[in-house]
Amino acid sequence: MVKKDPLKIIGIILIILGAGILLSAFPLIQQTAFGIGPIRTDIPQISATRIVVGFVLALLGLVIYLGKEGLKILKR
Repeated sequence: MVKKDPLKIIGIILIILGAGILLSAFPLIQQTAFGIGPIRTDIPQISATRIVVGFVLALLGLVIYLGKEGLKILKR
């Protein structure tokens, strides 16, 4: 039985979480905005916080997955 490196497993999990958060920031259903009299419906804005958190998690997961090589890439 071959043992997996725990850092690689954690890195893959973080990359998947980051990608999931990034995808959840964008609406998957086409939305419209319309106004009828006093009732007004607006399109919710894309969450910038989710985009940043997703990007940071995916980047951190990539660095953890690559180990020392990931740190060298991040330094450049």
